[in-house]
Amino acid sequence: MDKRGFMRELDYHLRDLSISERKDILEDYSDHFKIGEIDGKTEQDVVLELGSPRTIAQNRLGDRQLVGDQTRPSSYERKSNPFRSFFLLILLVIFNLIVVVGPAIGLFAVWISVWAVSISFTLAPGFWMFSFINQSVIDVTAEFFVVLTLTSIGVLIGLAMIPISKVSYRIVRGYLKWNVRLIGG
Repeated sequence: MDKRGFMRELDYHLRDLSISERKDILEDYSDHFKIGEIDGKTEQDVVLELGSPRTIAQNRLGDRQLVGDQTRPSSYERKSNPFRSFFLLILLVIFNLIVVVGPAIGLFAVWISVWAVSISFTLAPGFWMFSFINQSVIDVTAEFFVVLTLTSIGVLIGLAMIPISKVSYRIVRGYLKWNVRLIGG
């Protein structure tokens, strides 16, 4: 990493500070590079001596909080308000019951139905063999090709449903995590 990349990354990680404070810190670290140049060091050597821009920013932000300056708290530092959480829980339950549950049940029913069709079509040869043993069949060739077609369609539907099921699972899991994060603050 060179000086320019280091300074850009440091500036990014100090984004919670005011512009003047950020400018002062960036000037301090720019001076480090100037001193290193005078001492005959390369930019990479100075970067290695200074360390990670992210660590530097975390230390600077931590120092400010210890001194008592007012900084904008990050999301993990905020305390959750029980009243707010309860209010959001009630709103989310109402929203989910009115807007989400109906379509979710419908989509789940379609998902189950498509899987049932896929499995039953794929198992068609077994049912055909069972009926072939118990009955006398007049046109075996025609039935064979119908069963072969149904089996092929069942396998193709099953193969298409695998990624659809994975995406559906990720969507449902993401939505539930979003609900929990929203309630937790």
